[in-house]
Amino acid sequence: YRSFRSLLVIAAPVAAGVALAFGLTDLAIGHLNSNTAFLGSIIVGNGINFAIILLARYSESRRAGDDLRTALRLALRQTWLGTATAALAASVAYGSLIVTDFRGFSQFGWIGGIGMIFCWVATFTLAPALLVTLASGLGVFGVFLFILFYLGRKVMQPLVQIKERLQGVVEQV
Repeated sequence: YRSFRSLLVIAAPVAAGVALAFGLTDLAIGHLNSNTAFLGSIIVGNGINFAIILLARYSESRRAGDDLRTALRLALRQTWLGTATAALAASVAYGSLIVTDFRGFSQFGWIGGIGMIFCWVATFTLAPALLVTLASGLGVFGVFLFILFYLGRKVMQPLVQIKERLQGVVEQV
């Protein structure tokens, strides 16, 4: 794609998906061990595909002369089902490890399975917003601010609230 803008559109959803997966891991498991610490790279390696496919279809439509809204609508309509199926298949494949007795593999199943779903959801919510923001003329700095806002308000804040509620419940028990 040879542009910093494309890198942002591809990397930001994956970063959000990984952040969500590890945030949920912190809530559910509490830590990573040496067997699960490498999962970030696996989630990124597999989760990046959704954004690449979406951006490729969007770029193809723009090169064909479609305006922003039409290109985005076509890209979303023509990629959501295939990428959702792939995300679900990868999630189930990773999730199959949950039933193992080895704690590292079991945690790998939870984190990898959830990570794929989070990367897909982040791609189909964040990438379109980034494409519109970039096209609006705000530029890379505007996108950077948008990402900080998105990660702060839409991703991390709810996770912190959930963790605080769970800690309150645990303290009462």
